[in-house]
Amino acid sequence: MVAEAYAIDRDVPLAQQRLARLNDPQTTQRIIALAQEYATQPDYIAQRLALLAVAAGSQDKTLVALAATLVAPTFTPTFTPTATDTPTPPPTVPTKTRRPTNTLAPNYVVITNTPTETLTPTLTRTPRPPTLTPTPIIETENERPAVIVPIPIKFVAQKISLDVPPYVNFPSAEIRLTARPKVCTPATQMPQVISRTTLLCPNEIYAPFAIEGNNLTLYGDANKTALIRGAPRQYALTVNGSNVVIDGVRVEGKTHDNDLNQWLCLYPRCPYTPEIGGAQGYGGGILLKNTSNAAVLNSDFFGGTAGVYVYRGFSNKIFDNTFSDHNGWGIMLMQTRDDYIVGNQFARINRSCNGLDNVYHSNGCESSALAMTHVNNVLVHDNTCRRVSNCYYANGDGGYGSSYIKFYNNYCAGAKNNCFEATYGLGHEFDYNKAEADNEYGDQCDYPFWIGGSTAYFGPNNQWNCLHDYDTAVNNSRDKSDRPTEARALSERPTPTPTPFSNLARPQAQPTLQSAAAP
Repeated sequence: MVAEAYAIDRDVPLAQQRLARLNDPQTTQRIIALAQEYATQPDYIAQRLALLAVAAGSQDKTLVALAATLVAPTFTPTFTPTATDTPTPPPTVPTKTRRPTNTLAPNYVVITNTPTETLTPTLTRTPRPPTLTPTPIIETENERPAVIVPIPIKFVAQKISLDVPPYVNFPSAEIRLTARPKVCTPATQMPQVISRTTLLCPNEIYAPFAIEGNNLTLYGDANKTALIRGAPRQYALTVNGSNVVIDGVRVEGKTHDNDLNQWLCLYPRCPYTPEIGGAQGYGGGILLKNTSNAAVLNSDFFGGTAGVYVYRGFSNKIFDNTFSDHNGWGIMLMQTRDDYIVGNQFARINRSCNGLDNVYHSNGCESSALAMTHVNNVLVHDNTCRRVSNCYYANGDGGYGSSYIKFYNNYCAGAKNNCFEATYGLGHEFDYNKAEADNEYGDQCDYPFWIGGSTAYFGPNNQWNCLHDYDTAVNNSRDKSDRPTEARALSERPTPTPTPFSNLARPQAQPTLQSAAAP
């Protein structure tokens, strides 16, 4: 009964008073134990017990996720006329009153002012919306199941198809979004941690917050006027969960003064960055922390060291975003696999620094539009990069080499160092890419690619128009590496190569939108 009342009024002090009347010192423990017992059957009762247990202080992840699925019912008040001395009016047709939703309490409907018929009370049950079965939040790679189940179709309001041409030899993907809320959450009312689908309000500036949960969407306002502003060595938005989508947000990062003009750390830990530990410590826009099947799309990132940082992720999609004016990386993938980096635009990402050799570097310093450390089976497709030091960079020093990155249909203009760099790696593929000078800004393209210590496969459709041609790039990569460097034809790769059709020379410019009627 206390759980039912709290689910309706959400009044924590009142609920505590009700529980105190039970005169049981073990009340809190009993509530949590009872909620855990019922959590295996995520129904009406389990939801309310979980909500009360969380209010009582439980941090059980299953109970937190289950409580987040509960939507408090909204009641429509009804009015009962009082008796008066006025004559009884003639019989009238009764009007229908909307009944409360999300309740199992008896609702008796009695029709009055009809002298010819007397109705007996009837029990009316209002159907509840489908309940989403919570899944545990994954904290470590060992906890990640072999298969990540997508959002159930009955909770999906929109599906976005991420179409990949057959010649890429990588599966197409689908991004599923839950329904956009009708009411936005103002910045002054935004919790530090949210666990349900949320809409940002126009022209509001939000302090950093976190998303903890599964199967939910964070929406920006329609014109992307809302702003999530980060702080130095923090992330504006930290995400932990599966099937979380960030759609249409605008994010600003900040860099700590002590991190400026320094050689960047590309690894989990570096001896020359003791204050922050490693690359994640710089902070930035969004941190996807061990997420599975998360997506960031149609969003704008600017400022700070990193735009989006993905740590130990699986099958995440970074799609159709803009990244600009970072002093580190637009996107950083750290120890991830099976990710999609598709349709993004990068501009003005660079830094100058005093290097580890105490020599001043006017650009580079390990910055890049896209940085990847120890990743596996990642698709980098249809991205555009201008006015940066390095565009697409997979550094493999120190045993952090990556494998099977597929670089397809990407554009690089005016990279001051390398357009593509993948060192000490295995099985990387290049085709339909273009590297050239940026004539609009007068920036030259130095090397089209650098593959020192790697085995890479090149297709016939790349266009390398930099100061160094294909043969020079291959030979210099080989001569300056202490490990074998091999450049092979794409037809020699271990996996079969689909034959591209002429109309698939470039992928679709825009995503394909589908209704959510079919799974």
